[in-house]
Amino acid sequence: MTLSLRAALPVLLLGLATGSHAATTLIDNTTLNGSFENGTGTTTITSWSVAPGNAIIERKNDNAQNGGWSLVVGRNSSGGLSGVAVNTGYSIATGDVFDLSFSLRGALNAEATDQVAWSLFYTSDNTLGGTQTQLFSGSNALTGATGLLATSPYNPTGTLSSGAAHLAASGKTLFLSITAGSGFTNDEFARIDSVALSVTSVPEPSLPVMAGLAAITLSVIRRRPL
Repeated sequence: MTLSLRAALPVLLLGLATGSHAATTLIDNTTLNGSFENGTGTTTITSWSVAPGNAIIERKNDNAQNGGWSLVVGRNSSGGLSGVAVNTGYSIATGDVFDLSFSLRGALNAEATDQVAWSLFYTSDNTLGGTQTQLFSGSNALTGATGLLATSPYNPTGTLSSGAAHLAASGKTLFLSITAGSGFTNDEFARIDSVALSVTSVPEPSLPVMAGLAAITLSVIRRRPL
């Protein structure tokens, strides 16, 4: 039995809609050191580098949410910024959607108005030193921060979901940075832990779906009156 045009379209559209892939983990507590447990001392963090425009990379082995270590972001007494970036090693595809989350808390001298900034980006030469193009960025305030290291709890950001990656980003390497944003003044710090990043890809339509769409197009053309 041959499906009518009206009946066939929903079937083919369903094939397109259900073709998306499951989410792939790019960063979590064990992948790319998302809980900052691995490193040497306080100033070398495995997989992570000093963020562009920042001067310091630092982690501390107290008051962590997960494991023993957490990331430090902020400004030191001389105004030097402490923040990090990581090369995810992932090649962006058109239509990719990224989900980011982490937990943050106020640390020494932190204020509730301090903002932790984050950014997903790619660069002109697929290295951290290249010219950046933002893919998805924002900031989160240290809600409830009091400046007392022991009494400011971790707050989860919840899932921060990007829009679909655009064509210009296709083939570019994805980077993530976490830095001190607006509000931080000298000698104010925050802690970050449990960074998680995943990607959901939207694949190209399958050959059967493409063939079906082509058949419908031909059917429409043939039914048009001359």
